[in-house]
Amino acid sequence: GWNRSFGGRLATTGVLIGVTMPVYMWINHTVRPRFDLSVPLDSYIPFLPWTIFIYLSFYVLLLTAAALSSPDDYGRIQKTVLAANFLCYGGFILLPAHYPRPLPQEAGALEGIFAWLFSNDAPGNTFPSIHAAASLCVGFGLKRWPWRLWGAAVAVSILTVKQHFILDLF
Repeated sequence: GWNRSFGGRLATTGVLIGVTMPVYMWINHTVRPRFDLSVPLDSYIPFLPWTIFIYLSFYVLLLTAAALSSPDDYGRIQKTVLAANFLCYGGFILLPAHYPRPLPQEAGALEGIFAWLFSNDAPGNTFPSIHAAASLCVGFGLKRWPWRLWGAAVAVSILTVKQHFILDLF
């Protein structure tokens, strides 16, 4: 099948992103946030603009899984990521929350990246975080500590780029 070669796994990754992104964006721009999921600990987590590069490396992590996985492991990872996406969609619909993000200007030299992110991704779709769930699925699915560390770093970056509440991480 498709997943026997790197090119096939890469194509599968592209198709899965192409299928899930419109669903995500539809929910993000249609479902009105109604809940505040903040807890006191959220206010102590600093805004660290440079961690946007870790946050965005999520997509590179998906491609890394395509490159490094065996066909069987890749299939398992992708099924898990797809299941995580649809579980998160359920959360977005049942418990829509709005994260109060900083102004892009607060990111200093990275203002343009944050302006782009915030203009393309409304501040809803927080609970639970697809970025956290999928990056942990991929990181742990690759079965080596550097990939697990990368997945965990992406998961934590959802907090330091101020895209998610701490509850969204769980």
